[in-house]
Amino acid sequence: MRLLGTLNDIYVPEFNGNKDEPAKDQIVVTLKFPTLSEEIKFAGKWCESKAGESYYVPADYADVIRSYVVNIKNLETDSDGIIDTGAKLMDSADMRLAPLVIELFRYLQFNRGLDEGTKKK
Repeated sequence: MRLLGTLNDIYVPEFNGNKDEPAKDQIVVTLKFPTLSEEIKFAGKWCESKAGESYYVPADYADVIRSYVVNIKNLETDSDGIIDTGAKLMDSADMRLAPLVIELFRYLQFNRGLDEGTKKK
């Protein structure tokens, strides 16, 4: 069986009414999808301390956004200027962008570029 998929995606976030804006003004994000070995970045994990106590370490949003958000178009803030990469987004001091970070993380987490309904034999 041959599965059809993609390694990259173009995503228009819903953040802050973005999809209601004219197409030329919308924030548009180019994402790359992780490999199978990189999937661990998206899941938190349970660890055990030296004292034998279990604790949960959540997924590292910053690492995921820095690694998989390749390009951002039409995003600018007063404090940061133009934000055109995942690294610049994560370095932003503007907390109003936190919902965008969460939306992008969740999109990457649940959309892996494989259309399970499209299979070729």
